[in-house]
Amino acid sequence: MRARRLVSLLLLLQLGRRVTAAELADRLHTSVRTIHRDVAALVDAGVPVQSDRGPGGGFTLPSAYRTRLPLTVDEAQALLLGTPGAAASLGLGALLLDAQAKLLGSLPPDMRQAARRAQELFHVDDQRWFTSPDEPELLPPLAGAAAERQVVRVEYERRGKTEVELLKPLGLVLKAGVWYVLSGGGDRPRVHRVSRIRSLAVTGERFHRPPGFDLAEAWQRSREEFETSRPQLPVTLLADPDDLPALRAALDGSVRPTVRVGEPCPDGRVEVSLTFERLEYAHADLLKLGGAVEVTQPPQLRSRLAATGRELARRYA
Repeated sequence: MRARRLVSLLLLLQLGRRVTAAELADRLHTSVRTIHRDVAALVDAGVPVQSDRGPGGGFTLPSAYRTRLPLTVDEAQALLLGTPGAAASLGLGALLLDAQAKLLGSLPPDMRQAARRAQELFHVDDQRWFTSPDEPELLPPLAGAAAERQVVRVEYERRGKTEVELLKPLGLVLKAGVWYVLSGGGDRPRVHRVSRIRSLAVTGERFHRPPGFDLAEAWQRSREEFETSRPQLPVTLLADPDDLPALRAALDGSVRPTVRVGEPCPDGRVEVSLTFERLEYAHADLLKLGGAVEVTQPPQLRSRLAATGRELARRYA
């Protein structure tokens, strides 16, 4: 645990600004006293940490100081992607392995052992069940255009129609196994699914990244706007408490509705409130449960399920 904290502390100090003990303690989720002990340990190991007391003080490293980690630019990019799936989609899978090997080799023996232990215990698989990997052919050239700040002309499929658009790719996001590109050109970034891009051509025109643009923050805002803008259909049903696990398992895993369980009714069933995006989605999910649940609201969903039940009974009579 301490070995990982020392590595994190060193990397924070290498960002090039003065950091107080309180800030470091907050970032590393530890106490100020522990930070002072860790800094002393780094100094004992030969790291030239400079300490200034008083107002405006804190810890710094000489601007020229860097840990000796001979990574290439491509290896560093692969390492910063974070997951093997993302690196592989961009053709950087082998470089990620090389970068990880160099990172391990640069660590002191105790830190190396802790890192290997974490490697043995944790694995990130960012692909959803029963889906093929989303690795669009045009992902690497699109990533290259984003890196070079080049405007691209794309043919984009939207609602069955192909439209020509000019994109200023600001960055790429891998969300639940699906790649998206955020592009500039307006008050807020636009979001396009990369797999729907049918062709891509670099125009030769360059663009400037908006001052202070942060990809993670921009994606968070776009995601929140998308989730809150979706239509909502409230559904109420009655279910036996023993059937609640089956109810949750039947819900579509891609857009899982919110489930709220109320107090038990006189007959022992509980009232469950759900929110779906559309009537069709609610019908498809709840139909899987047959008669295990009873929809009470809205009437149109109750009627549709009843009609489907009658059709099934007629067909299999």
